[in-house]
Amino acid sequence: MQGEPKAIPWTHLTPLRCAVDGWAQLDIRPGSVVAWPTSLGWMMGPWLLYAAMLNGATVALYGGAPLGRDFLQFVEAARVDVLGLVPSIVRAWRQGGTGAGGAAAATDGVDLSCVRVFGSTGEASAAEDYAWLMSRVRGYRPVVEYCGGTEIGGGYVSNTLLHPCAPSTFTTATLGTRLVLLAADGSQAAQEPHGAALVWDGAPAQTLEPVQSGIVSGEVALAMPMLGVSQRLMNKNHHKVYYSGMPVYGKTGLPLRRHGDEMAALFSLGPGPASWAFCALGRCDDTMNLGGIKVKYGIHKTQMHKVI
Repeated sequence: MQGEPKAIPWTHLTPLRCAVDGWAQLDIRPGSVVAWPTSLGWMMGPWLLYAAMLNGATVALYGGAPLGRDFLQFVEAARVDVLGLVPSIVRAWRQGGTGAGGAAAATDGVDLSCVRVFGSTGEASAAEDYAWLMSRVRGYRPVVEYCGGTEIGGGYVSNTLLHPCAPSTFTTATLGTRLVLLAADGSQAAQEPHGAALVWDGAPAQTLEPVQSGIVSGEVALAMPMLGVSQRLMNKNHHKVYYSGMPVYGKTGLPLRRHGDEMAALFSLGPGPASWAFCALGRCDDTMNLGGIKVKYGIHKTQMHKVI
């Protein structure tokens, strides 16, 4: 393992990013009880505090590992209605909380009807695990996938409770975000940032040529301005890391911001308005997620192809 993690200071704007995402993507509201197994050493720790408290919600804190029935009984007793997770927790519940195959599921005998919505971030998730999780509450409950990073104070792509979606896919850029998928040919992307990329800004996507295959993929870039993104790094050159060599976005005169993820946008060619789902394909650099925390490896690119 090699490479020094980026030291990213948060500002007074970052809590606003957390609060906006919590409200718009996960429907955190006054009176909500939010639980999300995490720590203050990962961005989701401070995110949880800001997203809950700035929206008038209560944070439910559990002192222990969240892998077994005891945690789920805590969720039931605390009447948690927004429950955030890392996918490996769901896999452990499905296997009885011990990881041993064939054991009774940790959710057996626990009433989770208080949960309105599950959240998920940090790792690759499996559609079969999340289809199982949604079925643990009579009438089903949605799972909101949430992908972002410390450098943007929250997420850039997610789901909402207003969009139909399939397990382990994203349906929209987060509120206030313009998501761009750069074409595989970097020179084309530099010459025609609108044409060589899929642009997602809340309106139907635009491409230079009509989409024939139903799939558009590329490197994620973010159009500025965007609430809460980092403005400096304490141990690296911020401009070099995020903006150096990036194409200008349309007529804004501003360069796109590099993020480092690869995404595939799956286009619905059926009747009605344009419809997209997004799948994460891994990282473009030498970063990997281990337990939801980014680490640097001595390889150019991860070989993980994931849907999170």
